[in-house]
Amino acid sequence: MVSDGRIHGYHGNRMRAGRSLVGVLAVAMLHAAAGCATGTRQQRPDQGSLTVGVTTTGGRSDLKFGVVIEPVGIAGTLKADAGVFTTDAIPPGEHVVRLTGVPATCQVDGGATRTIVISDERRFVVLRFDVRCG
Repeated sequence: MVSDGRIHGYHGNRMRAGRSLVGVLAVAMLHAAAGCATGTRQQRPDQGSLTVGVTTTGGRSDLKFGVVIEPVGIAGTLKADAGVFTTDAIPPGEHVVRLTGVPATCQVDGGATRTIVISDERRFVVLRFDVRCG
């Protein structure tokens, strides 16, 4: 049936259904993207990030070390065979990072205590402790 020059009926409904499907897909994609953004832990803008690594030589891969960050009081553990500890809760300022639990038969190159500074210019710090055991 043609009344005003347009075809009514099946084709018109199919076009509306197609538009609805596009709308539903767009909304679903927005929700999925929002889910991805909130699914990962995001760093607070006023905090810095610290990654501490330890490498041990001398045949003592069974060791576990502690890491302490002062004055914030953050602590964690690292395995001797290339262990890594990461935190993204370091406030701006100067901090002391200590590797603890080092046996007397082992030596930390450069010492077991390091000082770091978190600032607007330097928000990400990576430290590496090399431990030699004899």
